[in-house]
Amino acid sequence: MHWVAAVAALGMAVLVERVWVLGVRERSGGRALFLRVRGRLLMEDTQGALQLCAGPGAVARVMHAGLMAGVDRTRAQGRVREVQLGCMPRLTQRIGVLSSLAGLAALCGLLGTIDGMTGGTHCIATVSADQRAAALAIEIAAALNTTGFGILVAIVLRSAALFLQTRRDRLVCEIELYGAAVVNLVGIVTEPHERTHASLYRGVTP
Repeated sequence: MHWVAAVAALGMAVLVERVWVLGVRERSGGRALFLRVRGRLLMEDTQGALQLCAGPGAVARVMHAGLMAGVDRTRAQGRVREVQLGCMPRLTQRIGVLSSLAGLAALCGLLGTIDGMTGGTHCIATVSADQRAAALAIEIAAALNTTGFGILVAIVLRSAALFLQTRRDRLVCEIELYGAAVVNLVGIVTEPHERTHASLYRGVTP
C-alpha cells in the first residue's frame, strides 16, 4: 500500500506540473492572437504587433520570432523553425513518465496482493484455529485493497497522460500552423506582385 501511495504522490506532482505548463503557461489562444497581430500590421503598427507577441505562450514566441525577421522570408522561416524546435521539449517532457508510473502503480498493487497472500498463508500455519479465520480475512482484505488502490492509481495516471498528450498535440499543431501563418505574412513583401505591402513591416529590423 505504501509503495502505491508513493507512486501516486509522484504521479500527482508530475501531473500538476504538466497541467500548469500545458494548460496555463503555454496556453496560447493562437487564432485570436494571430488575428490581432494581423490587424496591427494592417494598421502599420509593427511595434504593437510585436508587443502582442511578448507573452509567455509558445505560439506567441513563434510569432514574435517570425516578425522580428523583418521582410526576409527565408530568415523568418529559419527563426520560426528554431523557436518551434526549442518549444518542443518543454511541451513533451514528462508526459511519458505518467504512463510509466501508471504501469508501476499496477505492479505495486500486484506486489501487495502477493504480500497479502503470503501473510495469509503464514496465518494458516501459525495462528490458532479460533483466530485463524479472522487473521486470514484481514490479510486477504489488505491484499485486495492494495490491488484495488494500485489499479485506481494506474487508471487515473493513464487517463491524465492521455489528456495531456491530446493537449500537447493541439499546442504543437497551433505552433506549426501559426508559425507558417506569420511566415506568410512576412512573405507577402518578398513576392513581386505584393511588394506594395512592404510598408506593413516598416520599422522591423532583422
